[in-house]
Amino acid sequence: MFQKEKAIVLRVQEMGEESEPLTEEVSRAIQSLWSDPGVKKAYEMRSEYQLTDSAKYFLDSCARVSEPGYRPTEQDILYSRVATTGVVEVKFKIKELDFRYVH
Repeated sequence: MFQKEKAIVLRVQEMGEESEPLTEEVSRAIQSLWSDPGVKKAYEMRSEYQLTDSAKYFLDSCARVSEPGYRPTEQDILYSRVATTGVVEVKFKIKELDFRYVH
């Protein structure tokens, strides 16, 4: 299930920042995946993943932002902020004691 969509999205992900604007094919794949209840359920556990706060906004807006001639709205620009800080968590164990170091 969703093998074609997965392959399309992974191909774009591999391109990284050098990817082209969203094509209709990529947009349809993202919309198809995002409409799946299993993907929505996984999104509910987003605190376990490194997912930006704006992911839902742009996934919900995928059709609009992939239209030819798309120009970002003020809201789009606000949601597209670049993360400037990060929290790194390291978990380790010493003599059966669990430690968590956050910096």
